[in-house]
Amino acid sequence: MKPIYISKSIYEYTSNDKLTFLYDIDSKFIAGNPGFVGGARYGSIEKNWDLCVPDLYKGPNLNVESTATFADISDARAIELQEKIKLPDKKLGVMWSGGIDSTVIIAACIRNFKNLDNLTVFMNNYSYYENAQFFHDVIKKYNFDVININDGTSDKHKHFIIGHGDPSFDDLNQKARYQEKYPLHDSILSSKDNIINFMTQYVERNRHSRSPPLSQEFAIQYFELIQQNIEQTSAPIETVNDWFYWVNFNFCWTGNQLQHYSKQAYNKNTKNFYTFNTNTFNWFNTHEYQTWSFSDIGKQEKYSTNLYNYVTMPAYRNKQFAKDYIYTVHKNEYLKYKTKCLSNYNYSWAGPGFIKNVVVFDDGTGINDNEPERLQKFIQDYCLV
Repeated sequence: MKPIYISKSIYEYTSNDKLTFLYDIDSKFIAGNPGFVGGARYGSIEKNWDLCVPDLYKGPNLNVESTATFADISDARAIELQEKIKLPDKKLGVMWSGGIDSTVIIAACIRNFKNLDNLTVFMNNYSYYENAQFFHDVIKKYNFDVININDGTSDKHKHFIIGHGDPSFDDLNQKARYQEKYPLHDSILSSKDNIINFMTQYVERNRHSRSPPLSQEFAIQYFELIQQNIEQTSAPIETVNDWFYWVNFNFCWTGNQLQHYSKQAYNKNTKNFYTFNTNTFNWFNTHEYQTWSFSDIGKQEKYSTNLYNYVTMPAYRNKQFAKDYIYTVHKNEYLKYKTKCLSNYNYSWAGPGFIKNVVVFDDGTGINDNEPERLQKFIQDYCLV
């Protein structure tokens, strides 16, 4: 068995120089502190966790050019999904956070589904507060069934094919802070000192970190590790914008998807892992979307140099390409100023006996946080050899 997902809480169980270095990388950069360990989908990175990437989550050939727009691919994704939910006794459930990514899913369904009766929106109060206007103007207008995910939905959601907006095309949130001081569209080589200075001075260390504040030595080493990975993979990374995106795209993609499996209340076994992969779809996990993100047209849509888009860019991301798509079904000027809030999905369907898995293997089994001896052995056998 090979590990495909490791929760960042694994660092709570042991400590040495190697693990401290990995903790710093995961908490500050690679995984950006979303709760899991970063593992490369393309190439490798020295000293990092060597995670196996399931076929379902592998990325496309980055040398393939795409001429499709974000709207083209989103429409095609909805049509593909419409065929999938024609299975007997299956309905579509969209995990709607109120944010831009999950709202794209609902917009795509409205644009392309012939029948919207089988669409149910899973949400909670956080979803409503983030985008109340969309809830009233669209969700209520189309009379979608709504299920509150905080009401304990373990029995209700099993008949659904569940869709959510992970993994999205977010850059790490450090990019917005970097832009406040340095240009994002300059080449990586000409910006090396800026990137290192930024990482040393402007990236907040994780509040739970056991390590001292970031040093310039660490920043230099980290920059060089990422550059080695880019050169090793021949990824089309040229600008600072690309650099930040690559860190997220290569090292966070798999973890963003598998953390949903880790948080489910049911036992982790091969059968349940198959069911999860069959009945849960990550909207943006397609080769078409991923190829678009590195294509010329994708970069034009993602990285606008328009001053207006930068002024309205929130503390996290801009995503004007997704806002434009949503606007086709919800013509509300609010989208011009919509900021990206942190989505708050509380997996309360897990119930009071919920056990979190710290490690998940490629057969779907795992090690949970109530098994410290197994975790210690895993670390000893896997990480410290």
